[in-house]
Amino acid sequence: MRHVHGYDVTEDLKAGKRATIDLTADIPGVFEVELEQSHTPLFELTMQ
Repeated sequence: MRHVHGYDVTEDLKAGKRATIDLTADIPGVFEVELEQSHTPLFELTMQ
């Protein structure tokens, strides 16, 4: 499961498959996107 901090969006992931994130980007800042169970960072999402 993937989690976007700040937006509190979670979505299931499937191994070996592409994934997208659908959200309304209305909160400015830098937000970590991570694998929820292991807390492994995937990337940072920057909204201005």
